[in-house]
Amino acid sequence: MPWQFSVLFYVFLSSSRAIVNRRIGLLKQDVSLYALSASFICVASVGVVSSLLLPGNINHTAAREAWIFIVGGGSLFAVLNLLVLKLFRYVPASIAVFMSLLNTLSVIIFAYVLTSESLTGVQWLGAGVLLTAVILIALIAQKRKGVKKHQNMLLGTGLAVAAALLFGPAIVNENYLIGRIGIETYLLYGWGLQAIMSLLLAFTLRDKSKSTRKLPVKIHRLVWLYGGLLGAAGFFFVQSLNDSGNSSVTSISATARVAVVVVFSYVLLGEKDNLKLKLLGLVITGIGLTLLFA
Repeated sequence: MPWQFSVLFYVFLSSSRAIVNRRIGLLKQDVSLYALSASFICVASVGVVSSLLLPGNINHTAAREAWIFIVGGGSLFAVLNLLVLKLFRYVPASIAVFMSLLNTLSVIIFAYVLTSESLTGVQWLGAGVLLTAVILIALIAQKRKGVKKHQNMLLGTGLAVAAALLFGPAIVNENYLIGRIGIETYLLYGWGLQAIMSLLLAFTLRDKSKSTRKLPVKIHRLVWLYGGLLGAAGFFFVQSLNDSGNSSVTSISATARVAVVVVFSYVLLGEKDNLKLKLLGLVITGIGLTLLFA
C-alpha cells in the first residue's frame, strides 16, 4: 500500500481521536493518567499483533543493540502523550489542532539537524507560513472572554510548545529505528517500551485518593475508544514512515488532519467560535503545505 494511503487512514483516525480526546478533557474528573495507561495498553496490543502479522521477521539481536534508542523513544512518547491529553483538557480541539502544527515544524527542524533530510528555500518559507497559522490561532486564543479561559489558553500554549519539543526527536528517532531494526521489530519492542514507560509514568503520578473504578461505564468506554484510536492511528503513521522513509514528508502530509478536526469539532463538539479566523488559518496552512511540497 502506498505511503499516501497510510497517511489518509492516519488523518481520519487521528482526527477522530482528537474529538474523543477533547470529550475526555471536558469531563469534570481529570482521567488523563487513566487514558494514558489505557491507550498504551492498546498500543502495545496493536504492536504485538501487527509485528506478528507483517511479513518480515523480528530481529531480536538488532533490538538489543538499539536498546538505548528504544528506551529513549518510549520515554519521549510517554511524556508526549500525557502532555497532549492535558492540552485537550484546557484548549478546544479546533484550536489545539492548529497548535499541533508546531509538531510538524519540530520534526522538520530536528530531521534537518540530526539526519540528512533537508529543505529548499521555498520549503523553509512554507514552514514559516505554518508558523504564521500557529501565531494566528494564538491571537484567537487571546480573544476568549473570561480570566479562566484566558489562563487555560496560556497553559495550553505552554503544553503545546513542550509537546512539540518532544515530538520532533521522538519521530526522528522512530524513523531511525524503523530503518535500523525493521518495522516488525520496532512495533514489538518500540511500542512495547512505550507502553511500559507510559504505565510507569501513570503509576508514579497517580493520585491515590481518586479511583477510576467508580467511573461511569460511558467514561470507561470513552477512554478505551481513545486508546484504540491512538493504536490504530499510530500503526498507519508508522507504516507511512516505513514506506516513505522520510519523517519530514510524512509529518507534513499528516497535517491534513487540521482541516478534518476543524470540521469534526464544528459538527460534533459545537466549536463555532471565531470560525472565520479558523478558516483563514486553514487557508494559511494550505499555502504553507503547498510550499513545503514544492
